[in-house]
Amino acid sequence: MKACHPEDAPASLAAWCVAAEERRQLDIQIRLRRWDGAWRWHLASFRCWTRTARSPNGLELLPIFTSRNRSSFLLQRRVKQIVDAINEIIIEVTREGNWSFLNPAWTAHTGFSVEETLGEPVNEWLHPDDRLDYSARLGEIVSKSQSFKRSELRFRTTSGAYRWMEAVTLPAFDEEGSATGFVGALTDIHDRKEAEEELRRVRESSDRANRAKSEFLATISCELRNPLGGLVGKSRALLEAKLTNSERETASHIVESAQDLLRVLNRLLDLSRLEAGSMKLVVGPADLRLATEDVIDTLAAKADRKRLDLALCFQSGLPKRVMIDAGRYRQLLSILVENAIDFTAKGNVVLSVEEHGKSSSEVALHIQIEDTGVGIASEKLPALFERFAARRQPTDREPDKLGLGLALARELAFA
Repeated sequence: MKACHPEDAPASLAAWCVAAEERRQLDIQIRLRRWDGAWRWHLASFRCWTRTARSPNGLELLPIFTSRNRSSFLLQRRVKQIVDAINEIIIEVTREGNWSFLNPAWTAHTGFSVEETLGEPVNEWLHPDDRLDYSARLGEIVSKSQSFKRSELRFRTTSGAYRWMEAVTLPAFDEEGSATGFVGALTDIHDRKEAEEELRRVRESSDRANRAKSEFLATISCELRNPLGGLVGKSRALLEAKLTNSERETASHIVESAQDLLRVLNRLLDLSRLEAGSMKLVVGPADLRLATEDVIDTLAAKADRKRLDLALCFQSGLPKRVMIDAGRYRQLLSILVENAIDFTAKGNVVLSVEEHGKSSSEVALHIQIEDTGVGIASEKLPALFERFAARRQPTDREPDKLGLGLALARELAFA
């Protein structure tokens, strides 16, 4: 302390004693006398070492003096205050993978003191599953001098638990331009990662519940379809027998009701298969016009009973044969056309198929169904293709009261 300025000596000695007792690094600003008698500001950095050769049973503070002018000291002090105050962990790691700098935020987030951490391998604090990834990134930064790396790692805390941190790192260089390690910041993202994990668990649980529901619906639908099919067949056979007008009307209602119920079950089964991913499209060459006309022919009788005109407008020049799943194509169009018939009291229903665009190997179709029904209220349009949502009142009985038809049509369109 003889070379220390008289005004700085008492405070410096007191700080030195406290640092020695607490075994921590001490950085202070002091004025030292030069050889010519002038006083010059220095930054004195005292580092605590135990069981040295000169002090095997005690401790020793080794000073490192750096010459700075007063403005440099003030700037450095301001920077240190900022680094010490921020919540992010500021780090510096050597090319060997050891901690060389940490700000106090390290202690706030992990519970470990800076003093006991410095000089130790970073791997000692990392989760075992993250160490290989960290070592690879360290090698890339040091060997390839990559300018920026972002990664998510888990660091051990004093409780033994691990906290997720987002590491943003940059390579550090010496005066000769060689990589000496890296510097960066660690941001605690543990709460966010836990929320993401909880969301993933909830999503998986929901998916399992949906699959179980779909499997249940598929099983029930299959079990009910067989007896319903038999009921439809026997009812149709009954209609061929000699019946009074009243008996024939009753038998006709039985057939229609059974067919409606069978259609609902089929749609439930198809929806459950689509949700479970068990419905596969069978794509092959098909006659586009013939497949479209089949839909009109199938629903013509239903339109006649309501005295509706059912028409097809098929643009000339469309490819005769295309690669489609003809069965699902007919099913999709049947749902849409039948829906238009159900909700039209008088007038007509028109199915139009036109070219929307084409390339050398593909053609896009614009399919439109128009009807003269009452339409749909604007506030119900957002739920148009949602299942179990009523959109408008049908003009006769309620064949699709559950709202499954358009929901199935949407799923088929995106299958």
